[in-house]
Amino acid sequence: MSIALLIESALPDGSAQTLLVPNYSTGQVDLFHRTRTGMRGRSEVWTKTNISDISIYPDTHTPVAVRLTPNDHSDIANGKVTDLAIKAMKKVDTTTSTNTSHQEMVSSLYSAITEMDSSLGQYIVDSRFNDVSNLVMDPLVAPVQVTTQEVSTPTLVSVPSPKFDLAVVPDRKWSDTYIQRKIVGELTEFDVFDKAMRSHTNVLIKGHAGSGKTMSVMAYASARGLRYYNVSSHIGVEPSQLFGKWNPTPDGHFGWQDGPVTDLVRNGGVLLINEVNFLPERVTTVLFSLFDDRREIQLMDKDGESIKAHPDLLILADMNPNYRGTRPLNQAWSDRYTDVLEFPYDASIEKSLIPSQSLLDMANQLRDRFDADEIRTPISTRGLVGYVKNFEELGIDYANYAYLNKFNLDEQAGVGLVLETYKQNILADFGKVFNINIGGN
Repeated sequence: MSIALLIESALPDGSAQTLLVPNYSTGQVDLFHRTRTGMRGRSEVWTKTNISDISIYPDTHTPVAVRLTPNDHSDIANGKVTDLAIKAMKKVDTTTSTNTSHQEMVSSLYSAITEMDSSLGQYIVDSRFNDVSNLVMDPLVAPVQVTTQEVSTPTLVSVPSPKFDLAVVPDRKWSDTYIQRKIVGELTEFDVFDKAMRSHTNVLIKGHAGSGKTMSVMAYASARGLRYYNVSSHIGVEPSQLFGKWNPTPDGHFGWQDGPVTDLVRNGGVLLINEVNFLPERVTTVLFSLFDDRREIQLMDKDGESIKAHPDLLILADMNPNYRGTRPLNQAWSDRYTDVLEFPYDASIEKSLIPSQSLLDMANQLRDRFDADEIRTPISTRGLVGYVKNFEELGIDYANYAYLNKFNLDEQAGVGLVLETYKQNILADFGKVFNINIGGN
C-alpha cells in the first residue's frame, strides 16, 4: 500500500498545512505546503518546499494518512496534489493536539515514509481497513533505468548523501516574546541552562502539558543563537531517524547520512528530548552513553564509530509526570540529570499573558477539579492564550465554544457550567482591555 500524509497546525487566522507525498516516479518524498486563511490568494496554493523552510508552528493536530490511487500517482508525477489534499483534509480532526511542532512532525514522518515504517498505519482514517497496525508500504524507489554499463556491487563509502538541515536556530521572535520564569529567587531557567552548558550536565524539566517546557528551551536556543532540535518521543520513532543511516548515492553506492541528534553531538547546539518517559527502549539504549559522564554516542551501523559530544552541546529532556501512555523514569535514567526543574503553571507569567483575572480564576477552579481527578484534561497556559486570541478575533461565544471542545465529551457538561458562570466577568474584563461594549459579545 502507498499513502500520503497531511499535517495541519492551527493559526490565529486559519491553518498551516503540509502534505507529504511519496513520488514513485522519482523515488523521493515530495513536500507541499500552504497557509490557509479562507481568502483566495497565493498563500492558498500548494507549493513544493523543503523541511527547513517550514515554520515551527506549535499547535499541531494529529496527522492523517490517505491511500493513494492510480489517479493520485499520475497527478503526483505531474506535480498536482490538490485533489489528494482535499481527500486528506476531510479526515483531519481539528480537536486533536500534539506536543510536537509542525516542522518536527514533518521531519519525523518524512523519515518514516522513506523507511517504510509500518507504524504509519496508525494515521489512516478509513473504515475499509480494520487493522492498520502492521501496514506494509510499497518500496519508495525510482524506476530502474537499463544501461549497457557493467553492473558493480554497491559499496559503503564515507561520502555524505544530500540532507535536510533539521537542526536550525529558532526565529528571534521566540526569545523576544518569551517571559523567563524565576526558579529560585531571581535565578531564571536561562541561568540554569547556561550553567548546564558550561558544566556539561543534563537538565530535566517536569510539568503539565502547555506549561511552557518546550517553549522555554526553544526561546533559549533563539536567545543564544544556537541550533536546536527536539526529539518527539512516540512508539514509532526509530534510531535511524535520529542517529543516521546509509542512503543510496547517484553512483550506485551508499553514503552515510548523520541524523539530527548525531549532527548536534558533532557540532553543538541544543538537544531536547520531548516526553522522555515515552521514549522507546530501542532509542534510550543508544542515548545512555550521551547522558552520562562519557558524553558520547556510538554508531553501531557505521562500524561502531564513537562520537564525543561537542563542548557547546546542551542536553535537556522534558516530561509530563503520571500522564496516560507514559511511565516513570527508571533509576538509570533519572540519575542522569543534575538539574531537575519543575514547571508548574506560573501565576506571574499567566497574569502577564492573560488580560482577565476572571479567566485566570476560572482556570484555577478547573485546575482544582483536575487535581481532584474530576477531569483529565490539563488546563494549560497555552490553552488560555488561545482563548484570548479567539476572543479578540471572534468574540466570547466562539472562545468558549473552542475552549470547551478541548475537553473529553464526558467532561464538557461540567466545564461548560464553569465557563457560563464566569462568562460575564470575563466579558467585562476583556471589555476594558479591548475597548468593547460589554453588552454584546
